[in-house]
Amino acid sequence: MIPYLDRLIAEISQINQASTQWTLALLFGMLEPDMTPAQKQGALKVMQSNLENGHDWIVLNNTMATLTEWAKSDQTLRAWLLPHLERLSGDSRQSVMARAKKFHKQLRK
Repeated sequence: MIPYLDRLIAEISQINQASTQWTLALLFGMLEPDMTPAQKQGALKVMQSNLENGHDWIVLNNTMATLTEWAKSDQTLRAWLLPHLERLSGDSRQSVMARAKKFHKQLRK
């Protein structure tokens, strides 16, 4: 059990700040092996919301990275994520566009 993980998911994720959002995506990716199924579901909801509604390039890049890793072993998440990666493949920011294309290609294999 990881101390404070539930608070990260329930409370810290409510902070509407880019640095908090991209840090959570990194933390969720690192902590995923130690998450309970409920914690993973909560973290997934946070990241899905951030990917759907986020505009900060670092938030988008880190969230795409973690979700792509998780989607490699989760067909439902993969089906949800692919259209978002397609959308972000047309982003005007080079880093977002390039990473979205890269992750899309990885999941289409």
